[in-house]
Amino acid sequence: TVTRSESLDGPSNVTRELYVTAARLLQAQLARSSRSVRLMGMGASAMTSEELEQGQLFQTEDREQQRRIDSVVDAVKSRFGNRSMRRGGGAQRARDRRLD
Repeated sequence: TVTRSESLDGPSNVTRELYVTAARLLQAQLARSSRSVRLMGMGASAMTSEELEQGQLFQTEDREQQRRIDSVVDAVKSRFGNRSMRRGGGAQRARDRRLD
């Protein structure tokens, strides 16, 4: 069992930021070891239901756009189910599996 962790600079509810962090940790592990990965999990801590967060001095438009995208995806999944919408990369992998 190998465990890796990384703390974000600040609070986040942006899926893309969480995904990029997890992917970076996985890539670093794969580069260090020739062993294959059988199971990967991701956890979060210090969670809160508060909507407020301290603003960043240079809040990027991209981060706000990602939050809006996440909000729309959450609304669609809430109405039509968790399998109703996926990110594009997942759709490509699913299509590739069907072709095998």
